[in-house]
Amino acid sequence: MSIINLTKDSYHNEVMETEKVVVIDFWATWCGPCKMMAPVVEEVAKDYPDVKVCKVNVDEEPELSNAFKIVSIPTIVVIKNGENGKDGTNGPNGNNGENGKDGKDGKTPVISVAQDTDGIYYWTINGEWLKDENGNFIKDEKLSINL
Repeated sequence: MSIINLTKDSYHNEVMETEKVVVIDFWATWCGPCKMMAPVVEEVAKDYPDVKVCKVNVDEEPELSNAFKIVSIPTIVVIKNGENGKDGTNGPNGNNGENGKDGKDGKTPVISVAQDTDGIYYWTINGEWLKDENGNFIKDEKLSINL
């Protein structure tokens, strides 16, 4: 399946009106980590036809980015059954992320990656740094989430 360039105007039709799981990649042309994530996003689109994959350029769609309260990129948002928050109203058609953006309801994992000055990548899900069983930060790992 091809990747859809999502805009604030196409959001409702492409995301809220589908029965598919939707993966939204928030990115920018100047973002190095975003460029490194791009092949992974493309692979998801190719290998998982039952998943709708969308991209949002944060520079071209600031209203959509602000609706999701994107503070760092790349950020991947997963929406299932048209819900992306505790009450299912988050995003541009809802309450602007006031209730449930954290995804702690089990419906909406919000995945971010950060790169330190040494070029090492660290993962967060729902704003919490991923750690292994010993309390060490998970870094430079392939991330897998079951929906």
